[in-house]
Amino acid sequence: MTMNDHCDEGVIALVGTIAWRLWGNRNEIRKGGKRIGELELLCGASSLLLEYQEATADVPKHSDSLVQRWIPTSGYMYKVNVDGTVFKAQKESRVGVIICDANGLVVAALSKKFQAPWGPLEVEAKA
Repeated sequence: MTMNDHCDEGVIALVGTIAWRLWGNRNEIRKGGKRIGELELLCGASSLLLEYQEATADVPKHSDSLVQRWIPTSGYMYKVNVDGTVFKAQKESRVGVIICDANGLVVAALSKKFQAPWGPLEVEAKA
C-alpha cells in the first residue's frame, strides 16, 4: 500500500490500526477472552485512530523560556531527583532515584519495584 501512489496516508493508517486491533483480539481470544464482532472491531479501530490523530495534531511548541532545565548545584553538594509511579492493574509501585554531583555527572541511580498498590502520595513519599 505504501508503494502505491493511489493510497493516501489516512487509508494506510486505518488499515494498520485495523490490523493491530485484529491481532489484539486474536491474542484476547487465545487467553480465553471474547471475540469482537467485525463492526465493533472496525468502529473501535476508527475511533482509536481518530483519538490518536486528535491527540497528536498541532501539539503546541514551547518556547525555550518555558522549558525547565536541570541546573547543577554549586560547590560540594549533590542533587537528588526522585519519582514514583503506580501500576494499579499489576498492583505494583515503582520508584526511581538519581543523584548528580555539581558537574551534572551521575553519582548513583536506583530503580526499585514494590509489590504494593500504594497511592500516588505514598509512592512519591517512598521515593
